[in-house]
Formats: sequence, C-alpha cells, structure tokens
Amino acid sequence: WKLCLMAYIAPPHVWGMSIEKLSSDHGDGIRCATLSYIPILQWFVMPFWRKFVRETTGVSGNIFFDCLAVYCCPCCSIFQAGHEAGVDAEYEISRLVRLVTNSVSGFSPKDELNKAKPKLSADRDETSRLNDDMARD
Repeated sequence: WKLCLMAYIAPPHVWGMSIEKLSSDHGDGIRCATLSYIPILQWFVMPFWRKFVRETTGVSGNIFFDCLAVYCCPCCSIFQAGHEAGVDAEYEISRLVRLVTNSVSGFSPKDELNKAKPKLSADRDETSRLNDDMARD
C-alpha cells in the first residue's frame, strides 16, 4: 500500500526509482523524473518507459496496451511498473524522511529572521529613498 500511495502522491519519484532499479547506468532516474514534469512530453515518454520496464522484467504485453494503461490511469501504471521493478517503498520513504530531516536539522527560523533583518531594513530604506526621488520628479 505504501508504493501505491507514493505512486499517487509522488509519481515522478516512483517513476525515477523504477528506472534506476532497472537501468545499467543508474542515471536515468533523474532524467525520467524530470521528463515526467513536462506536460505534453510525458504522454509520449511514459508508454515507452512502461515498455522498457515490461521488457526488462519479462512481463508480456505490447505498446498498445502500454499506451492504454498510461493514458487511462497513469498512477496505476507507475505503481505497477514500480512494483515490477522492485522499488521498496519502505526504504524509499525512510530515505526521504532521512534526507528531509538532515536538510532541516539545525534550522532555526529565529536565527534566519535575524540574519535577514539587516538586509530587509536596507532594502526598505532603498525603496523609500527611490519613492521619495520619484515623488520629487
């Protein structure tokens, strides 16, 4: 159920992870995830991606049914391909939580606000000065 939820909430992530699991160079995941965000291009890429997963894992089918599956229910297609590729949702979720936790550890909103106050004050003074100059002209 976790992979299904991931395919619904973050389909590009599951798409990229399934390609990384199956490709030999382990670099296609980022490209696939990036392509999935381009609105019209994704509808041309997804059936061939599904075909790649299907052929790599030995699942029978053809490109017509790949297109049909992708166009009718893209999240289901992404889930199926992720499942066939062996994407471990438990591991991916824990990895994502770990990455987010590491990136925000030590973050203090008060410290960041105190760092930004001098710049905000200087920007406000500059804006006031420009407005005064424009009002005089």
